[in-house]
Amino acid sequence: MGDAPSSFLDDLLVRHCLILVLSLASRVVRKFVFYQSLLCKGASFLCVQHRSQARESGSMIYSQLSSDLWAVRLEDGDDILVSLRRFVEVKGVRAGLLEGIGSLKRVRLGYYDFETRKYSWQVFEEDMEILNLSGNVSTKDAGYIPHVHVALGRKDFSVLGGHLDDGSQANMVEVFVRRLPGELVKAHDQKIGLNVLQLSDRI
Repeated sequence: MGDAPSSFLDDLLVRHCLILVLSLASRVVRKFVFYQSLLCKGASFLCVQHRSQARESGSMIYSQLSSDLWAVRLEDGDDILVSLRRFVEVKGVRAGLLEGIGSLKRVRLGYYDFETRKYSWQVFEEDMEILNLSGNVSTKDAGYIPHVHVALGRKDFSVLGGHLDDGSQANMVEVFVRRLPGELVKAHDQKIGLNVLQLSDRI
């Protein structure tokens, strides 16, 4: 009987300690969640900054599949022709083939009229599927020239195409770049009115 008050006080002390421990634990958890949230936001901010800096520096995503073959991915807003021109210049592709698919959101297409010897140009600002992107790589006056044509699918399933010009912006485009042996050189042809490949043989 004499131990009852002592037992009661011990139980009360244990309960009080448990409440205190749980309260402290709750505070620790809340602070952990708070700081974890800050860290996640900080990491997200740094990731965005890194991507922004990468975009500003003009970096491109690619994989080298063999000594003369690369897969290149262009991202949202990349200028397709400018990006390909830069890639072949960096890799020293002086003769090559281009093949790709993907999607774009803005395109400047050209049509060459052999009678007038002039290009007519038209800009389309809409999302379109790249059904086929094909072209070649050559050089002219020490500059690298990717010559690209595209066939494009519209939302209503109609198709248009033409000569791809600077100012055509990707949603996402995947292009295979293949280097050929030797060098392809272009020069202006007065009769045709275009820069054409300078080839040496006839059959």
